[in-house]
Amino acid sequence: MVNKKLEVKRLLIYLVTVFAFALVPLVFWKPFGESRTFYYIVGMIFCCSPAFANILARKLTNEGFNDMKLHLNLRGHFRWYLVAFFVPIIVTFSGTIFVSIVHNKPIIAEGVSLLDIATTIFMLGSQAAVFSLIGVGEELGWRGYMNDKLEALFGTLGACLIGGVIWGFWHVPSDIAVYLNGFGTSSELLYGLVERSILPICLGIFLMWLTKKTNSVWPAVIGHTTYNESLNVGLMFFGEAEGRMESSVSNWTLFIPFVIMGVLFLLMMRKKTE
Repeated sequence: MVNKKLEVKRLLIYLVTVFAFALVPLVFWKPFGESRTFYYIVGMIFCCSPAFANILARKLTNEGFNDMKLHLNLRGHFRWYLVAFFVPIIVTFSGTIFVSIVHNKPIIAEGVSLLDIATTIFMLGSQAAVFSLIGVGEELGWRGYMNDKLEALFGTLGACLIGGVIWGFWHVPSDIAVYLNGFGTSSELLYGLVERSILPICLGIFLMWLTKKTNSVWPAVIGHTTYNESLNVGLMFFGEAEGRMESSVSNWTLFIPFVIMGVLFLLMMRKKTE
């Protein structure tokens, strides 16, 4: 029997903590933009704050640390690690290809060979392994803690939608801080706010599915870090870089593969819980 009052308390402690850290780049937006050292220090603290919030909420409410989901749990689940790596690559590359087609751009940018793409995918695997040491700071909080609380309170669909919105808007203060320092236009900032409403929901569904499938945050860490890096690669490889950045502000076709992914994995999760 779920003690909803206690779960709400734990969730509120978690959310207040992560958003307190999220406001730091905005409050100190000037040094955030002027000092590279300050930028990286704040960035590291920002990325690790969900893990800290998880630990703090558990400690303050005597929840314990038995279900931290930090074990790799590779036995019988290695295939889900492969899914965690390849699905974000397929989805992000597909999104940038869709934008290229809509804007009548070359699908593969000039000078890029299939060998370049294959080599980069291999490099993405190495990056995912290295950056997972940072990515666990986020996933230990979002998928390893928050989603469990939301699912207990609002069900699987509610956890996916509410959790995705929360995760997306947690990034917004740092986006505004970047804008205040002269990077990007107001239309790009507005596009970013819309993006923060859609992509985190879709990606979050996939990462939540991975976590539930393996009872470990590590596949979600791999999926998250691979998504971050593969999106940048997709922008470089599939279509002209200049046209890509222009189209990203005005074209929504980039979201299509993400929405498809989100719907498919949500249906799989709900089917299993029924």
